[in-house]
Amino acid sequence: MDKDSTIFISRLLLAPLIIATIVFSNAFAQNNALPLTAAEKQWLQEHRNIRLAVDISWPPFEYIDDEKNYVGMASEYIKLVGEKLDIEFVIEKEKPWSQVVEAVKSRELDMYSCVLSTPQRREYVNFTRPYLSFPMVIVTTDRVTYVDGIKDLKNESVAVVKGYATQDLLEKNHPELNLYRASNLTEALQAVSLGKVFAYIGNIASVSETLKREGLTNLKISGQTAYKFDLSMAVRKDWPEMIPILQKALDSITPQQQEQIYQHWIKLRYEQGVDTSLIWKILLVALFIVGLILIWNKRLRLEVDKRTAAEAVVQQAHQRLELALRGGDLGTWDWNIKSSEIQINDRWLTMLGLPADRDKIDLDFWEGLLNPDDRDGVQVAVKYLLSGKLELYDEQFRMLDANGQYLWIHSLGQIVEYDKEGHPLRAAGIHQDITELKQARTELEQAHAQLMNYVDIVDKYVITSSTDTRGVITYTSEAFCEISGYSEQELIGQSHGLLRHPDMPDEIYRDLWKTLRSGQTWQGELKNRKKNGDYYWVHAYISPNFDEDGSIEGYTAIRQDITDKKLAEKLSITDELTGLYNRRYFNLILPQELARAEREKKHIALIILDVDYFKPYNDNYGHLQGDIALQAVGKVLKNTLRRAGDFAFRIGGEEFGCIISFDQEQIASNLAERIRREIEDLKIAHDFSPACPYLTISLGMKVHQCGGEVPPEMGRLYKSADEALYMAKEQGRNRVVSL
Repeated sequence: MDKDSTIFISRLLLAPLIIATIVFSNAFAQNNALPLTAAEKQWLQEHRNIRLAVDISWPPFEYIDDEKNYVGMASEYIKLVGEKLDIEFVIEKEKPWSQVVEAVKSRELDMYSCVLSTPQRREYVNFTRPYLSFPMVIVTTDRVTYVDGIKDLKNESVAVVKGYATQDLLEKNHPELNLYRASNLTEALQAVSLGKVFAYIGNIASVSETLKREGLTNLKISGQTAYKFDLSMAVRKDWPEMIPILQKALDSITPQQQEQIYQHWIKLRYEQGVDTSLIWKILLVALFIVGLILIWNKRLRLEVDKRTAAEAVVQQAHQRLELALRGGDLGTWDWNIKSSEIQINDRWLTMLGLPADRDKIDLDFWEGLLNPDDRDGVQVAVKYLLSGKLELYDEQFRMLDANGQYLWIHSLGQIVEYDKEGHPLRAAGIHQDITELKQARTELEQAHAQLMNYVDIVDKYVITSSTDTRGVITYTSEAFCEISGYSEQELIGQSHGLLRHPDMPDEIYRDLWKTLRSGQTWQGELKNRKKNGDYYWVHAYISPNFDEDGSIEGYTAIRQDITDKKLAEKLSITDELTGLYNRRYFNLILPQELARAEREKKHIALIILDVDYFKPYNDNYGHLQGDIALQAVGKVLKNTLRRAGDFAFRIGGEEFGCIISFDQEQIASNLAERIRREIEDLKIAHDFSPACPYLTISLGMKVHQCGGEVPPEMGRLYKSADEALYMAKEQGRNRVVSL
């Protein structure tokens, strides 16, 4: 197409726009005052203050800024309507959208400023004609190439904002979608970015604003829907008089004012990428519409009425095309293959930091900007495009900018015109700066590599595992397998009870599960059993895992090996000769058991026992035999006191101690008598004992009835038991005396 033809078509396209502007301006000038009826004026006099429902967080349409001002596209329309009708709008600036909707339903608020008409809303409000219109698009991560409408989202998880019209629309018309209802747009887009959902559906203007503000660089617009986002004002159902009044005010807003509002608020920029199929569809639609306009313009003199309709179609197509280009932050190129001349837009130049003082370049200029390392690959792709081997030109390469730096450019294009013999005449396409995206991907890859390194370290050195809600193991680390002696295959699918050591009391596990099922983290020391029957101690931190709905879906445990620590602790509180607890642990545990018995209102008994005539036994049989006798006494105590809450100690020399807690008083007496009898039944010869020909013991016992009060002093209880022991010795030994 030559230069004169281009100028002619441009003028044809501009003519309807100029005529429409003049017509609208003249009409407004001739009728500046709104043509309200007497009844409408009277109604306005009776309703001077209108309580306005707005979305406090919906840029660029409307929102409340940091200074508590109502701003956005809708706010400027509301301001114009208020001035034209001489009424005041009282704006609700605090409530979130879900509460605003309920307030309109209950008529605490009178009117929506900017809302989509849905069947659900038409039940309680009346609508004006739409005054803002934007396409509804599909947003995904940049790993998705293209989504061909809502049908491609079947059975996928799709985010919507709870309470928005999009939710009503999709729930009614597309029940096959799995909807994720976010509380606001930012949460919805972050859910897509983090992979919680596959896509988000919403209007292109608010999507673009939020993507820019939140810096969600891995998202892009991957497709569009058949729906438009037609926004109207809406008034409570019992105020039907207000709808024609509002409509007259909206109709009086000039195209210049509308354009000014649009230019002020719609400054779209997508760093995430634009799907090529979507862009080319818009371009082809625009070219098709332009062709229609050319035909219609030939009939303008005979079809004056059709001229207005044609003008509207052209304007709408132009706006959509501009919106797509601005939204994608795209430079355009149109290459005349025969002349090697390339027509470009301003953004193509400013993208490279070049002055926007030309609209054409030649092929040599373009090739001169290419990075030498990329030039051969690009030239091969161009050659394949011209030969027909490549239908779509899709290349990434580096181009030199005005500062001497190389930017990464993503270029898309295809042949758009052929001669009669089928030889290509023109190719056209777009440029997009993807430098930041490349850098972000590089950083993401580095971060991922570092994360995987950390994961390997954790797997190798951290004792961790995960289970489902029933305690069935779903994951184990290498360190967990190593300490337990089981392989990963042997553990996965097994209950975690496989590792429970029989020494661990049931009370600990009851407390553990109660804590976890309440949604809290449990921590404590656990003794576990290895595959070979051995044991190990860990300090465990176990936390619930929650799904998107906040329900518990499993548990994760991180453990620290404290086997050596527990062994050291055991050695520090254990008598080396008998294996019983030592005097140090006796002094530590007795006050604790007294306090526990008081809390639980149980009986507690302290037993002090001596080996009868042990010194003569030691002197006559030797110290080695004496040690064997003490070990035998310790073994009896250990085997007899096996209940939870029973403790046996070697207090010193031949003196031993026992702590017993119980519900019935007779239990302590029976237990003490059983210990005495089993020692005598050992029949260890003691020819030097006046009490018995065998080794025997004397026992003194003090029983304390706990009543939920302050426990007695440890020293007083010990003194009473010791006095009872003295009485047993005075009464002939080999007996139990209780006080």
